[in-house]
Amino acid sequence: MNPLLSIWSQPKNTVQYMMDNKPISYLIFLAILSSFATGILAFADQGFFVEFSLPVILLIITILSIIGTVAGLGLSSVVYTWIGKLLGGTGTIRNTSYAVAAGLIPTIWTMPLGIIAVILYGKNLFMQPVDIFTITNMSIGFYLPLNLIQLGVSIYAVVVLSKGLGLVHNFSAWRGFGAIAIMIGILVVITIPIIVLIVMIML
Repeated sequence: MNPLLSIWSQPKNTVQYMMDNKPISYLIFLAILSSFATGILAFADQGFFVEFSLPVILLIITILSIIGTVAGLGLSSVVYTWIGKLLGGTGTIRNTSYAVAAGLIPTIWTMPLGIIAVILYGKNLFMQPVDIFTITNMSIGFYLPLNLIQLGVSIYAVVVLSKGLGLVHNFSAWRGFGAIAIMIGILVVITIPIIVLIVMIML
């Protein structure tokens, strides 16, 4: 079984296969691949690092994305283990990490989108739009399909993670989805005060 392919048709079996046959290093490999796929577009239109050349920008984004994704894999595994136990689950941090890594696999397939965006827009991809009413430097013909694809992949990634959490914690995929909802709630509670503080400082 190849997890990169089987995740689309057999998400639950894929997680089980990974737990039975793949070392932890494989999960880090998946996280790095996912960082390559999501890093470029995550920094698009943000206006960061524009004083550097395109190769340097890509290098910085790659390094930051790898660090962030690998760290996120570890932290999410710990938090989802804790949430799972609150919901009556029995999973360990090790097994939960396989479910979290499996949830990253669908995003890996969006890697060509970032590459195409760099080819089409170059350094301009990472510049902040000049017009206050403009949200992107990409053309609408590229931006809208890009976001629709990302939305679809993100939804399926949630499905995979829900099933994976259900498997490792020995409860239903719906309860796995509940764990994700709780995680999102925690992030919102943490993020809102930070945003308010930043706005107050800027004012």
